[in-house]
Amino acid sequence: SIISQSLFSNDTNILSKFDTMDPAFYKCNIFISASNGITPKMYPYILSGDESKEFDMTFNPFAGFLYYDKELNLNQVNQKSARALEIIRRKFSMDIILVNSSDSHFIPFVGYYPEWDIVLPELVNNLPDDGYWAAFNKERIGGDNYSKNNHLSFSFALINNPTFFKEDIDMGNDQIDFNTGVMRASYLEDYELNEFTDISSVLGENQDLVDSIAPLLGLNESFTFDDSGNLNNSFGNFSLAEDAHYTILEIQYEGAPGSIQKSGNGEYIFNLFDALAYEGSELEPSESIYVNILGALLTQIDIDIICSEVLNTQPYYLQLSSNLLDRLGTILSLIDVEFDIQSLEDYSFQLLWRDFGGIKRNFVNLKNLEDEFDTINFLPALGFQGISSLPTGLLNPLNKFIINYRTSQSEPNILIKSKPVEDNISYGAYRTFDVNITAINVGNETIWGTPTPIPLDLPTIFQILVILEGGNINYADDLRNEIWEQVKIEYPNQYDNLEEFFNFDKDPRIFYFDSSGDGATDYYYPNPFNTTSLYPYNEKMDHIIDILATEPSFFLDLAMTPSEVREALINPYSVWNEDNWKINPNQTLTYISEDLSISNLDSFTKFHSINFTIDNNANPNLQLPRLIYGEEYAGTTPEMALLNDFEDWIIFSEEYYDENAVEIQFLASNETRIDLINNSIDQVSFTLNLTHSLTDIDFEVFNFKEEVFVNMDGFLNSTSNSTLNYLITNNNNSIDWIFQDSQEGDFTVLFKLLRQDAEEFNISINNIDIDLLTRDINSYEMQSNIQYTAKNQLTRYTTYSNSIIFSTEEMASIISHSYLDKYNTKVGYINTYYLEIENIGMSSAKNISINIPIPGIIKNSLGFNIHNNNLVKNIIELAPESTRKYNFSYYTPNSAFINNVDIKYNNTETLSGGNSTGLSSQPNNVYFIAPVDYNINFPFIRQIQLNYNHSNPNPQISDLFNLTLNLHNMGPLGFNISGLSFSSRDKYGDLEPILNTALLNFSNLEYNSIQSINLTLNKTDWKSYYYPPINFIGSIKDRTTQILSSEPIVIGNIDFTIKKEISRYNIEIGDILNVKLTIKNTGSICIKDLRLNDELSFSSNSFSLVDGILVYQIDCINPGEEIEVNYTIRAKIQTIESLTSAKINYYFLNKRVAFSNQNIIKVIIPQSTQYLFITIPLTFAVFIGVIFVWRLRKYKNKQLEIERNEIKILNLESRDSILNFETNIKEEFKKIVDKQN
Repeated sequence: SIISQSLFSNDTNILSKFDTMDPAFYKCNIFISASNGITPKMYPYILSGDESKEFDMTFNPFAGFLYYDKELNLNQVNQKSARALEIIRRKFSMDIILVNSSDSHFIPFVGYYPEWDIVLPELVNNLPDDGYWAAFNKERIGGDNYSKNNHLSFSFALINNPTFFKEDIDMGNDQIDFNTGVMRASYLEDYELNEFTDISSVLGENQDLVDSIAPLLGLNESFTFDDSGNLNNSFGNFSLAEDAHYTILEIQYEGAPGSIQKSGNGEYIFNLFDALAYEGSELEPSESIYVNILGALLTQIDIDIICSEVLNTQPYYLQLSSNLLDRLGTILSLIDVEFDIQSLEDYSFQLLWRDFGGIKRNFVNLKNLEDEFDTINFLPALGFQGISSLPTGLLNPLNKFIINYRTSQSEPNILIKSKPVEDNISYGAYRTFDVNITAINVGNETIWGTPTPIPLDLPTIFQILVILEGGNINYADDLRNEIWEQVKIEYPNQYDNLEEFFNFDKDPRIFYFDSSGDGATDYYYPNPFNTTSLYPYNEKMDHIIDILATEPSFFLDLAMTPSEVREALINPYSVWNEDNWKINPNQTLTYISEDLSISNLDSFTKFHSINFTIDNNANPNLQLPRLIYGEEYAGTTPEMALLNDFEDWIIFSEEYYDENAVEIQFLASNETRIDLINNSIDQVSFTLNLTHSLTDIDFEVFNFKEEVFVNMDGFLNSTSNSTLNYLITNNNNSIDWIFQDSQEGDFTVLFKLLRQDAEEFNISINNIDIDLLTRDINSYEMQSNIQYTAKNQLTRYTTYSNSIIFSTEEMASIISHSYLDKYNTKVGYINTYYLEIENIGMSSAKNISINIPIPGIIKNSLGFNIHNNNLVKNIIELAPESTRKYNFSYYTPNSAFINNVDIKYNNTETLSGGNSTGLSSQPNNVYFIAPVDYNINFPFIRQIQLNYNHSNPNPQISDLFNLTLNLHNMGPLGFNISGLSFSSRDKYGDLEPILNTALLNFSNLEYNSIQSINLTLNKTDWKSYYYPPINFIGSIKDRTTQILSSEPIVIGNIDFTIKKEISRYNIEIGDILNVKLTIKNTGSICIKDLRLNDELSFSSNSFSLVDGILVYQIDCINPGEEIEVNYTIRAKIQTIESLTSAKINYYFLNKRVAFSNQNIIKVIIPQSTQYLFITIPLTFAVFIGVIFVWRLRKYKNKQLEIERNEIKILNLESRDSILNFETNIKEEFKKIVDKQN
């Protein structure tokens, strides 16, 4: 399986460190894509009639473009693009190589494979960490093992000008694929809320029908036409605004192994949770989508399954999100919109599948499971096609998503054709058409109608039957009960109840036809809108009624005869007749769509004008215009009525018997030749511009055939203020009666104005215009379709008939029918397509061009030419009632439609009053069944591998060298490849192709062999080392040839060594150190504009720069060349420090960095300074010692002196004697004192 996960936002920082509001992105559109170039396991892709790109991929490893609005001048573009490219380069760590462009505002670029371990986190780090992106398994996808072995790609777009993105990007580049990934996103188209629009449309168009059958069926309109209209008007539509930055991101990868399990013969089970490797209990959108209600409406899951039939889905019904309903109610109340939110709570979404020719895609229908009589349940029968996605933003979280499907040789297959009952399709202006529409089952499986709930129970329908058939309603229940009693007796144990006997336990299967192709179902088989078709049915009722008829009194009470009851209950057209629910193989279903009218398209173009004649004859009776009654106001003349200006011809009334009257007769005749070779007179217009609104003026035109004046009131077309317009139109009748003698070229017209009134009045005539008009040839195209299912009702099919073009006048009209030799075939088998074209118009069809998309490898084109994936046939002319038949044979690739066949041609006359004569016709779709099961077989298409070799691995600037493109025929087995061509005229960087031819052609390449072609290149400058892979065969992707692998080539190599050397490793503070950097180009090609950076080599605290520079610009360095850079530094402190690496940041394929070695330096103190460290402390110590000794000696001398003094005074020998003497003295002194007292 392949998973594409995308995000749409107006957040300018959806990618981290990538601000889209940067001035570089002003008025700029950006597209970036990258791929690892590995094709997924589900490869080659099936060949689809709808050319589905859902699984498309690019082989460009890295590519993108900038596109600036034209209002920016070239200087602004150059400045902004340079900055923008640098931002992109740094963001993705990618080397960007510019590609030549013919538009100065369009800047394409390419690059090598990204380093996914760097790029993937850059993509997802800023994404919501809840919701679907929480289910993105970063560990699995981001692992190195995954990106090397499985498909992985991403694309990113910044949208400033949405108009630029609405069509495929084709700016003249040959091999760069800009139309993948987000370029296919539906957001790039105007996104209208079609779900609500379609409901409103269907309810509105069928309101009368709903109103008429609602009382009969008991329908309830919980969700009304007004409700849907209010909701639609509230949100309108979503479209991208100009000059507003939107971003879209998509990541595409393969589902986890084991997510698809085989459950039986050709039957499989797919588990979405397992495919995502998601271990959470629920899968739900991010909370951030509810910031704006449109976020919820735009959130969806789309599943495409390559299979024959979907058997079962879990879940089958999905409930509306209660969280969303609360928010919706709040929003609607704030904007004053009347809408009953409660009416939505009972609604669910029924998950179904729609067939796209071998691909089944999910869609949903609205259902009210709480009220089977709700009108919403009946919408599919009225033409509502459902919602073409799974709108998970509106739903409660998913706790599982499992799909059972089958791949088998049997699948429903219908061919539908339309043809007018009468071959003439012209003159629709005044006639109607009947169209015969026939559907035939061309497959080998019975086809079933679409299950259609009919809100009727058996008791109700019996009452309706008895009333409408003139019986006694009081016995309706008795009739039903009597029938059941007899059924139980006659068919014991076969039916559990009468509902089962009459098939009322099932929804009838009805075929829906849209006869005109306008989206509204207008024919049903069986018809649920025919009341008698709603009567119960069982063919066994013939026997049951015979038994009931033995009791005549019962039918007397019922007031119905047995024959009447029999006719009502054995109606073969009943919707409950199971035979009407299906079309068996080779069985047809035919009806006639009656009374198609296109008269509303009738229109006319003026080709000639006639003015009334003015003759101022002296004889009043011969004057023109002639006043029979009335007087001309003085100063006004008939000339004033010729032009629509500010002058009027004024006529006053004249007395006529008892009244006042005005009568003016005009004569108008052609004074110049009327071109009747290129035109016919189909309508004559009289426009009277009067300055006063007079509604009672009579306007009469003379009938030259009957010689009487004809009142024109019946020809009045319009009145506006004072302007009256009368039209006389040829509706298959001649209008020559208004001309005097048109056969002889006399187109004289006689008309008059009359008015009578009791009061005086006047008529002011501003001007009178008489115009001759020819009928335009207007066309109307119808293309019928039928909707049906398989017996398992989950898959819905729609098949289209051929188109028919009707016209209001004579016109060429080609009708075409197609059919196949085999509708059930096998992969690789030969099949034949037949096409029959017929001109059923009244004019010749000219310059006919038939374009048929190639359905597979062509076996025999039989006169068709092959051009741009189409079989083309040109025919000079096809006369009316002429028929041509063509056919071709092809190898069946897989199950697919042959549709989108276009037959263009020209009518002999212009259409719709314009200058164009172009018309187109489409044949009916045909579907061939050849299922693909990737476990068993693969699509039968050509497969090739592409790679390059080069003649010179290391070209130098101005060298010419050859690049060899090798093509390997990988299959199918036994098939040669011829007529493949490749164009490669782009200049990638400085690699310029020297072209001898515009295309590189391969022919007659046998299976499993290799053929090579040389492309000469000129290396004009250094950035010429990368050539991207081939993406396109010819100018587009070839439908029948798929590329298994296509590799780029790198021409040469860029690498560096940086050696850092220093003059000394041990220095003293203050010493000068010389640093030498030697840069050597060890690659094979030169490189320019390098910057050597050694700014971080040392700390400014430790060293200072003395001389030289730390950042060195290298203009160019050739292979093997060495460049030396020197600088000096001075040591500032004692340290042991490492001089860090010098580096060169450069881009070669990816971002790279070259580093030098590191150097460890020891900075010491000078020797003289070291001596001071010894002598100074020693001197200080000696000094201190001397002082200490001196102080000690001085102290001791002092002590000796004291002792000597003591000895002298006291004649004592020691301190103790002195102390003892003190005591004695005190005692002696005390005695002396006492004596004296």
